[in-house]
Amino acid sequence: MRSKMEYVLQENEKGKAVPQKIGMAPVMRDGVEYEFTTVFDLDMNHQAQASKDRTNMFGDRIFQITEDTGQLFHHWLNESTEKHQMMYADAANG
Repeated sequence: MRSKMEYVLQENEKGKAVPQKIGMAPVMRDGVEYEFTTVFDLDMNHQAQASKDRTNMFGDRIFQITEDTGQLFHHWLNESTEKHQMMYADAANG
C-alpha cells in the first residue's frame, strides 16, 4: 500500500472544472484481496503512526517500529487465538 495525492474536479468562479487537491489517499496494488488489520504511515525520520489499527494497541502514538512492536503483534495474535479456542470449547461443552 502507498499514498497518492487525491484530486477532485470542482467548478471555479468561471464555471470551469478544475482539479483541486484534497489530500493523500491510500492506494493498494492490483491483486490485493484482503483488508489490513494495521497500517502504519512512516515519515522521513522513520517515525510511525497507525492510520488504521483494529488491534487498539497503537492509538495516535508516534514511535519508531522496533522488534518490540513485532512482539506486541505476536502477543495479540496468540491471545486472540487462545480466546477463540476457549469460546469454541465452551460452545461445544455447553
